[in-house]
Amino acid sequence: MTAIAHPMTTGAPAPYPALPTGMQRGQVEALLVELAPAIGLSGRRLQALLLMMVQTRPSDWVRPDREPVCYMAQTEIARLLGKTERAVRADEAALSGALDLVEKRTAANGGRSSHGQLGLVFSRLIARVPELLRLRDRLRLEGVRRKELIRLRSAFYRRAKLGLMELLPANPDDPGLSSLRDAFLAWPATEALRAMSLGELEAHASAARSLCDALDESLADAVKTSGPPESRDRSHLQDTTEDESVSCIAQKAQSAVEWSPESRTDEQGDHPAPSGTGTSRLPDRAIPSLAPERVYRLASDDMRLRLDIERQRSGRLSELDLIVAAVKALPELGIHGSAWDEAAEAMGEYQAALCVVVSDANRTHPVTPVLNPGGHLRAMTRRFLAGEFNLIGSLIGIDDRRRLGRQRR
Repeated sequence: MTAIAHPMTTGAPAPYPALPTGMQRGQVEALLVELAPAIGLSGRRLQALLLMMVQTRPSDWVRPDREPVCYMAQTEIARLLGKTERAVRADEAALSGALDLVEKRTAANGGRSSHGQLGLVFSRLIARVPELLRLRDRLRLEGVRRKELIRLRSAFYRRAKLGLMELLPANPDDPGLSSLRDAFLAWPATEALRAMSLGELEAHASAARSLCDALDESLADAVKTSGPPESRDRSHLQDTTEDESVSCIAQKAQSAVEWSPESRTDEQGDHPAPSGTGTSRLPDRAIPSLAPERVYRLASDDMRLRLDIERQRSGRLSELDLIVAAVKALPELGIHGSAWDEAAEAMGEYQAALCVVVSDANRTHPVTPVLNPGGHLRAMTRRFLAGEFNLIGSLIGIDDRRRLGRQRR
């Protein structure tokens, strides 16, 4: 390819593209590594591109009067990469052609030289950096949403499975339940979810939630006709009148766990229960007796807004609404998904959601505000596993501050 005359050789002004303020070549390298699959850059071709970039002067990437150029010969690039020269030529052709990341300038004989800026020029890549940054941000948001949807599907799967196990034995020939069972059994495995497009995953998660809503309605009908099942006490079926507080419910459960408000040493429930029981963990059926409407009154304003959005599906607040709202709040609260996964695995999604509500509400604790909700959730999970967790005590503490007007605004 014949050398192309440009401002550096003609004496004309040289307004070359430069990286955004504060950005360096190394950050461009990291950006390309992150985006390589999305822009069609194979691993081996990415390796070649990064080697070429390292041969340029870092300062040339940030100066508008200079262009970063790789002058290294193809033979040397091939040697360093362990490739043939033919493979390197193919890499350069792709990078300067379809990928549009470099410009290839050579002398008539194919030579490269700093005289005349002949080589692999990276101004094209610099000019595309703002576009690539936007792509990265969009893909990151999609990644967060994808993880959220997979996490929600996990919660839907567990609830659907438990609901079917509860309803089918008594109604094995019910056509509606049989249809829900068949739809549930057709759900893709978790690994298959990761291979779905974001749109497909959104649609599946919506359908999965609708199935859970249908099962909740069936469970509600079953309770109305025969009373609550012994194995589960469904919170959204409890009386939710405004005059009944969380403190009252906790006191009713007191005999099961042998604790009293006087024995609590921390309103946030972070201290072990009093001696005598060896644990402050409530029986599995005690926590779900806390109706979501009651929990709503203890939530922060932001969490209430999320719950209001979720309740629009059916007009009433359900356990599932609280779980969904908690999962969606994780990024905003700075709670890593793994902290939620650990809590949900240990105590179930509903109790994990209650823990998120507690962590969020206690960010405005007047004495010991929660500064790291993610760390707080992990601490609650550890105490749960150790049998030292007092979730009811945490909720009572919030309820007390609400009633006494001591919640810091």
